[in-house]
Amino acid sequence: AASEKYSWNIDLATCMTLWKGGCVIPAKLLNKIQAAFLLDPDLPNVMLDPSVALELRSLNESLRAVVVTCAFYGIPCPSISGSLSYYDSYRAECLPTNLTQAHHSVFGDHTYERNDRPGSHHCNWTDSQ
Repeated sequence: AASEKYSWNIDLATCMTLWKGGCVIPAKLLNKIQAAFLLDPDLPNVMLDPSVALELRSLNESLRAVVVTCAFYGIPCPSISGSLSYYDSYRAECLPTNLTQAHHSVFGDHTYERNDRPGSHHCNWTDSQ
């Protein structure tokens, strides 16, 4: 997106070649990412490549089990849990953004949008408790 916006003309497939040199990310994964961008240089997100999407779906349950296990034992795993959150957010049709807006409304007299009614809304939260 930034490459397009600023006319940098970055070739993401070439970037994968550079990253494979001495990178800690397994080359097998980088090969898949590189293949995705070679197939479609305008791919907006590598998760939209059919091969990558299939692999993500196959690893979905295991990834969730790792995050749950880490949480249960109090082991921080910010990269893995953040990646899972990003994956879920990218696939979700409806996100909890409105809940965040409602929190802003409670603490700062801001408005929020609802999914079931058009327009901006505000509540007197102290009276509604």
